[in-house]
Amino acid sequence: MGEESLLFFLADTTSPLDAQTESSWLWIRVIGFLGILAAGGYFLTQQNKKRRFKSSFRGNEKVIVSDTCPLGNRQFLVVAECGNEKFLLGVSPSNVSHLATLSQLPSEGKSSVSDKVNLSE
Repeated sequence: MGEESLLFFLADTTSPLDAQTESSWLWIRVIGFLGILAAGGYFLTQQNKKRRFKSSFRGNEKVIVSDTCPLGNRQFLVVAECGNEKFLLGVSPSNVSHLATLSQLPSEGKSSVSDKVNLSE
């Protein structure tokens, strides 16, 4: 019952006050409404971000980008790890392609994708 009376009070357009006070009261109501609208939008955005980025992987299986090699024109070769497996991916703005599954190579310091993949073929 109290909520209904608050809504009727905020929606009421008649006022026994003079024109100056009525104008001030109108601006306070508009700013209050915009504040409530902005807070609702903020909380909905935060809730949507939390829901969108929940991982479907269980445990400690996470996708890790080990290395990237730019090819030009916003295209890349990417080595991605998931668990104990490594994958070579071709990435462009509109497509991600699985190119190969990589076997474990002996680590000789830090090497890049361009050292492991012959791009001249």
